[in-house]
Amino acid sequence: MEKGELDIGDKERDQQKDLMEKDIANLLAERVVHPDSKRPFSVESIKAALKAIHFAPKLNEPVKKQVSDATKKLIAKYYIARAEMKIKLSVPLSYKSKLLAELDELKVKPENSLDEKDSFTMVCLIEPSLYRALDELVKKKLGGNFYKGKVLDVNVVMNRGKYGNYD
Repeated sequence: MEKGELDIGDKERDQQKDLMEKDIANLLAERVVHPDSKRPFSVESIKAALKAIHFAPKLNEPVKKQVSDATKKLIAKYYIARAEMKIKLSVPLSYKSKLLAELDELKVKPENSLDEKDSFTMVCLIEPSLYRALDELVKKKLGGNFYKGKVLDVNVVMNRGKYGNYD
């Protein structure tokens, strides 16, 4: 009250916490997968895991920061992984060997690649934490004028097919 903040009641605070908890669980369900099968976890299982690690949402922190913190805690305790990112990299054909060497250094494996008459394009699945390092490294080594990078999908998960089975 001294800092000009409004005083909210217990019911309002609980309602805000419940909404924030749902948002955090939904975002986590989109971002984490089983490491072997790449299948997503259900929101209910994420909520149960959050409860098991005694994770409580904080009203004064942004949801994205709390999702990041919760992801680290869940990965430390459970057998889960962050969903991979799908990126597309394009360089002139003369820079192909340099690009492949840089990707090998970061232990990034190409999903598919295409040699065209004057350019080399490849699609990779990478750990999200590697994206910034990969982008900076490739721009620095290959020069920003030649390199083009594009994020195709932020969270790659195995989707349910037409009959409810995983593809």
